[in-house]
Formats: sequence, C-alpha cells, structure tokens
Amino acid sequence: MSSAVVKAVLGGFVADAASMPTHWIYDREKLKEVLGKEGMKTPAFFKTPSCPFYSSKEFIGHYEHGMSSPYGEQGEMVLKFLEKNNGSIDSGRQFSDYLYEWGMSFTGRKDHATKLFLEAAEKMKSESADANIFPVAGADDEQANCFFKVAPIFASTYSIPK
Repeated sequence: MSSAVVKAVLGGFVADAASMPTHWIYDREKLKEVLGKEGMKTPAFFKTPSCPFYSSKEFIGHYEHGMSSPYGEQGEMVLKFLEKNNGSIDSGRQFSDYLYEWGMSFTGRKDHATKLFLEAAEKMKSESADANIFPVAGADDEQANCFFKVAPIFASTYSIPK
C-alpha cells in the first residue's frame, strides 16, 4: 500500500478527532460562543467536547478530547475488520456478521443506520440463529456516516498501476 494512501486514511482519523469536540454544531453564532469560552477562533483541536448529541458523561470511555467521533469509531471498526481478514472483504455476509457483533457490544453513540441495522438483524437472528443478515438487514438511510468507512476499504484494495 502506498504511503500516500496510508497518510490519507490517517489524515481522516486525525481530522475526525480534531473536529469531534464541535461535531454537529452548525449554528455559526453558537459555535462562536462555544469557541469564545476558551479564546479560540477555529474549531480544530478545540479542547472541550461540546457536541449537543453525545458526551463522555453519557457514553463512558468515548468522546473525550482527542478521541474519535462516532463516525471515526465506525472507521476504526472497519480497519479492525480488514486487519482481522487480511485486508479483504470476502462477502457481504462476512462483514454484516462482524458489524452485528461490533454493534451489539459497542458502547458509544449508535447512529440511526446502525440502530436500524441492529434492529433488523436482531429480528432475523431471533427467528434463526444462523440467519444471513446481508443484505436484508441493511438500513434505508441517507446520512453521510458511510463516507468515513470508504477510506479504509479503498485503501485495502488500492494498488498503484504499473
């Protein structure tokens, strides 16, 4: 894998952690107010996690300064999956089963798509423990949380043309 690809994936994780404290604060005046409390003008590497939808108090072990956002945590899950499987995804079922196990034990904030996926998978597994949850358990969701997962998958399949 080229160093540029590795740097791009690492850059995504750094950017995610750098922006996590002000994640989902879209109101410009509110953002200025939050940043102003610490004398900062830009949100990158802001020290006080201020996201209105999750906190380290609500999700113990998550979302403190320097940690990943829920999107970054999903990216980490994809990296761990790829590491476990020698950089490949052999089937949708293989990844779905891994995502299911991860999601059931994940103690951070679960987004809408993950919740829908887990609900559908739980229903299927209650009917048959060996149910193939791919692709039936997929969520009908148009949020952008999927984009962070693309970089590690792209990196695992990328090769420089000769």
